Amino acid sequence: MNYSGITAESLAGAIESFPSRVIVALYDEAIASLEAAKTAIGQGDIECRFRATERTAEVVAALYASLDLVEGGRIAENLSVVYEIVLRNIAFINTRNDARVADQAIKLLKPLRESWATLDERITVEVAAAESRASMAHAQLMRAAG
Repeated sequence: MNYSGITAESLAGAIESFPSRVIVALYDEAIASLEAAKTAIGQGDIECRFRATERTAEVVAALYASLDLVEGGRIAENLSVVYEIVLRNIAFINTRNDARVADQAIKLLKPLRESWATLDERITVEVAAAESRASMAHAQLMRAAG
C-alpha cells in the first residue's frame, strides 16, 4: 500500500482509523519527494529539486516532532538519529546536486516505512478480528435475550 500524495481528507480518515497509517503516509511522502528530487537532478531542474527536498524536510521534521524522546526510549533515540541524518542529507542534496545522497536517504527511510506498514497491517487485521468477535458476541446475546 502506498500513501504518497495524501490529502487532508485521507489524512483525517487515517488518523481516525489508525495512527500507524499516518506514519506510513509520511514515509511514503518523504520517499516520493526524494525520488522527485532525484528526477529533478537528472533533468537539471534546480527549482523542482529544491521544492522536493523542502517537502522531504517538512515531512521528516514532522516525523521527528512526533517522537517522544522521554517515553520512547532507545527506539525514539535511534529514530531521531536517522531523521537527523536524513535532514543533513537534504542539505547535501541541494548543495552538491547529487542524486546519490538522495538514494542514501531513501535507503534509510525505506526499511522504517516497511516496518510501520507491517505494523499497520497487523493492527488492521487484529482490529477487524476483534470487531468480528464483538459482533458475533452481540448477536449471540441478542438471540439469547430475545
